[in-house]
Amino acid sequence: MLKAYIHPILLAIFCLGLATNTLANSTKPELPQNYRLVGEAQLKVLWFKVYKAYLYADAQPNNEPNGLHRNLYLTLQYQRDIEKQDLLDETANQWQKQSFDKNKISKWIVELDNSWPNVKQGDQISFFIDQNGLGHFYFNKAYYALFSDSQGCQAFINIWLGANSQYPQQRDQLLGLDHD
Repeated sequence: MLKAYIHPILLAIFCLGLATNTLANSTKPELPQNYRLVGEAQLKVLWFKVYKAYLYADAQPNNEPNGLHRNLYLTLQYQRDIEKQDLLDETANQWQKQSFDKNKISKWIVELDNSWPNVKQGDQISFFIDQNGLGHFYFNKAYYALFSDSQGCQAFINIWLGANSQYPQQRDQLLGLDHD
């Protein structure tokens, strides 16, 4: 009699696994493969190469000062090892320079602290802002974490693309702006 129930139970477990996997994958979008490279830039601090940055988008990104950015992603290819805490500290520092509210910065840093790894030379972190304004992190091209605060997503991408970016030359290179 037990044998009669084993097959339906196994089938139910299998279907539940498929449904769970499909639901999980639906909230973890892949990096768009059809986006075009808009620009790239090298960040050096003193004589140290930190990372090479690449901006991809489905259309020309908004280059208005602190405009809304969606349907784009930024990839940072690290050229040195950096501890997660150093990444978090520098991100908070960049947000403070852009005059964001300290309470918001603290909230965003907590969310990022739960999302980011340490990076080694050659690692890539990509940040994709989807059409809904949500941010998705990818580590070495694999989905890593969701950044669910849309204002925080815009603040994060504006570290590189905003009018108050600490590195305006790299900003312009990423946005493909020509200054001839």
